[in-house]
Amino acid sequence: MLEGQDGWVPSLFPSIHKKGSMRITVKLNASLRQYGRGVSDNGILLSEIEKNATPREVVQKLGIPLEKVKMILLNGKGADLNAHLSEGDRVALFPPEMAFNMYVALSFRRDLGKKNLDQEGN
Repeated sequence: MLEGQDGWVPSLFPSIHKKGSMRITVKLNASLRQYGRGVSDNGILLSEIEKNATPREVVQKLGIPLEKVKMILLNGKGADLNAHLSEGDRVALFPPEMAFNMYVALSFRRDLGKKNLDQEGN
């Protein structure tokens, strides 16, 4: 079974919601999926973590070297390693080889939305 630092084991079905903890969903993309093998083949981990944790703590507890995470989405929006997580949050982690493609896609989507709004205003 996959085990990160401090004995933290992500689980698809946490059996007990411990006091002082919260449930989050972590999506590991591309080469980061290897850190979820044994628990999830699709890179999605439903896990419990301490309240007020950050993506940095999630990355460290999964045993992922920080330099392997280039981009973080928190509930679909860009975030950094020090963002505060809340109950039910969705955290997507991207390695360098995918981060640029995601950045371009998100920028295109934002620009397309702005263009549509500009056209509606005319």
